[in-house]
Amino acid sequence: MLQTAKNKNIEIKIRKLLDSEFFGAYTSRFVWNGIEFSDLREYVAWDSVKRIDWKTTAKQNDVFIKNFEQERDMKVLFFLDTSSSMQFWSKKAKKIDTLKEVFYTLWLAATSVWDSTAWYVINDNIHTFTDFKKWEENIVRIDSILIQSEQIEHVKTKKNTFIEHIKNLERLKISQSLICIISDELDFDISCMKGIAARNQILYCHISDDFENNLWNESKELNLWYEKMSFSSSLTHKKKREKYRDLRSDMMAQFKASLRKIHIDLIPLSDRDDVVREFLKYFKNVS
Repeated sequence: MLQTAKNKNIEIKIRKLLDSEFFGAYTSRFVWNGIEFSDLREYVAWDSVKRIDWKTTAKQNDVFIKNFEQERDMKVLFFLDTSSSMQFWSKKAKKIDTLKEVFYTLWLAATSVWDSTAWYVINDNIHTFTDFKKWEENIVRIDSILIQSEQIEHVKTKKNTFIEHIKNLERLKISQSLICIISDELDFDISCMKGIAARNQILYCHISDDFENNLWNESKELNLWYEKMSFSSSLTHKKKREKYRDLRSDMMAQFKASLRKIHIDLIPLSDRDDVVREFLKYFKNVS
């Protein structure tokens, strides 16, 4: 289905890893309130506690949850950041490769239950928007967009570019949808997402490279995304590395707390993470 061998390999890998447990966990986690109540059933491990029927549970020996009609009308929009910083890599894969794995994982989960999907792809100061459709063939178009994003000549841009794209997304007046933002942005005014968050469920998937999070204790060539060159960095000062890691950890914690204030969930993912496993943990642990 996907055009490039690289992207096909990502898709094949994900299809092998996904199973009924993953799809069931996805469906239970993302149920829009407009879906009609159908009946009750016994609670299973990956169900959201938000769906527990406490009155029935109190009367029975088992926990029961509210079951909804099988037919869904869920809309999922993928906000994909393919900007220049996503071309960074240090050891395993580019950040944009992690973005693709995250996207294809969530996209397969969405299309497996016939959710409508749309894409808003940004690349520095340009964007591409594809409206909501249910057809799986739409993936061919997004595959082309992702291929093109890696071929664009990247330039340094102002830091507020990400915010401008969020404002453009706000102007589309999308509501009652799941919006999955996949980006490496950490340093921006989160209040720009308040309006969208008030009308939608938002999941922010933050993409990072392991080097950014830890600063390895070794000399390592790093691939720069703005220039066609590389440089060597010797990071042997233990206290400086530890201080950096603490600051990075604090920054991520503050970022997560800020998002939670406007009811946005955060999943941090690096090139070393097992994406499917991290999503399963999220589906099961969020209440």
